[in-house]
Amino acid sequence: ESPNSLDNVKIEFDVEGAKKAINIFGKVDRADILEDNIRIVDYKTSKNDIDTNKVRAGLQLQLIIYASALEELLEKENKGLLYQQITTRDMKISYINEDNMYETAYKNKYQKMQGLIVSDGIEELYNMDKTLENTNNSNIIPVRLKKDGTPDSYSKVIANNDYKELKEDAKNAVIDLSKNILKGNVDIYPSKYYVTPKIQEKACRFCDYESICKFGKQNKYRIINKNNE
Repeated sequence: ESPNSLDNVKIEFDVEGAKKAINIFGKVDRADILEDNIRIVDYKTSKNDIDTNKVRAGLQLQLIIYASALEELLEKENKGLLYQQITTRDMKISYINEDNMYETAYKNKYQKMQGLIVSDGIEELYNMDKTLENTNNSNIIPVRLKKDGTPDSYSKVIANNDYKELKEDAKNAVIDLSKNILKGNVDIYPSKYYVTPKIQEKACRFCDYESICKFGKQNKYRIINKNNE
């Protein structure tokens, strides 16, 4: 069996005193394994990133549920939730040619992985990208180091204990969703996530079933702010 295959992973919970369980099936695009650690990589054709507030609100559960399941199956600790954009972009390069003339060329450049790195120290970051030992800016993961070796404000790094809390929040979000399904709750109540006071992401924007749902002025959005309220 492939280590990145999820087959009938169960999450158990109570519904009104009765034991229930949901089964999770799926396939991780890539699972990198280093000794007792793993990192999850999901391939995308467009740019993606992890928003921990969305995870807690149940809007971005795929990677963290995959990681939690693999942690149990492989008995290893997850150290990364990452998206890899599989398309390339043209990088502009300027140089002086043999005739001492200034020229411009274009070279395909793969995108740096985006997401979340789980780490409590520099050694764990080195395991994610060995080039960090010689440079302070990774071309692979979303990490840039300050002179003292700690991640700067640009870096997407979460401490191990904070990640454990995030996993628990994600599991609770799955349980809440499952309870609503088992109770037959099919209310038209899509989410509206406020990235900023002026920028909103509506769940309906990618939905193909608008003609069936018939969401309209008579319905309300489930409002979620950046602080997950």
